[in-house]
Amino acid sequence: MELRKILEAVESGEISPEDAEKLINALDEFETFEEESMANGVFEIEDGEIFRKNLSVTNAKLSIKGDVYGNVSVVNSELEICGKIYGNLSCVRSRIIWNGGEVTGNFNAVMCNESGEPKVGGKRNIVSFNIPFFNKIISKNSFAFKGEDIDVKIISGKEKITELNHDKIVVDGELDAQSIKCEELVVNGKLNAKTIDCEELVISEDGIIRSEKISAEAISNKGVIESEKIKCEVLTNNGKIVSEKISLESLENSKDIENDILIVETLYNKGMIESKYLESEVIKNDGTIYADSFDYEVISGNSIIKKKGD
Repeated sequence: MELRKILEAVESGEISPEDAEKLINALDEFETFEEESMANGVFEIEDGEIFRKNLSVTNAKLSIKGDVYGNVSVVNSELEICGKIYGNLSCVRSRIIWNGGEVTGNFNAVMCNESGEPKVGGKRNIVSFNIPFFNKIISKNSFAFKGEDIDVKIISGKEKITELNHDKIVVDGELDAQSIKCEELVVNGKLNAKTIDCEELVISEDGIIRSEKISAEAISNKGVIESEKIKCEVLTNNGKIVSEKISLESLENSKDIENDILIVETLYNKGMIESKYLESEVIKNDGTIYADSFDYEVISGNSIIKKKGD
């Protein structure tokens, strides 16, 4: 919500001066807020909790009972609003339950189902498709929508694409692509791509990625990744990763990693890592690490095993 709209809303009595003050104080921060992703689970912003981040929700159930100072994006999810969102709410193919809560910014909804009494301080931009044939096409294949605060692509069926570039991409079906560029990529199905370049990559338990090169700021994996090269800042692995070379700043591993070269500044391992060459500054090893050769500055916990089976 712009400053002019906030003042107009106070003048018309739509929002209180106290809420306007909170919104104005937070307005400049929204653009610099970090974004947190929630996918494939049940989540809650508790009553009395203040959440100061932009929030992205995919294939999940979320109940907002506290205050969210940021923008909220919801795709293929169920959202219950009991508290306040001091930002914009954008929803695609989701169920929105208004349970006494409100949005002080704009509300953008594409192919959504609403229940309850909505309370929105900004604009309501609702896009719905009532043509049965069109709905069947969307449910079986893919869906893309780009508008104010929304740029999302959902792959529900099988699709081959040379280049894909959206803010958010959700792969629920099977996708073959040469190049993918996006801010957020969520994989619940199968993805084959030559190159993947994104800020945040989330792979669910049923998700599978096969790629030549993956570049990301943060990767959260519960499924399977097979990639020749993986480069990112933060990697959290609760699934399986097979790669030739992995370069990162921080790695938290609870399951299985097999690779030729692993270069990481900080490594926290509770699972199993098998590598031909491992280089790290700090290692905390509560699991098992096999390496043909390795170089580190500090290690705690279990020692690195020179060869598997020794």
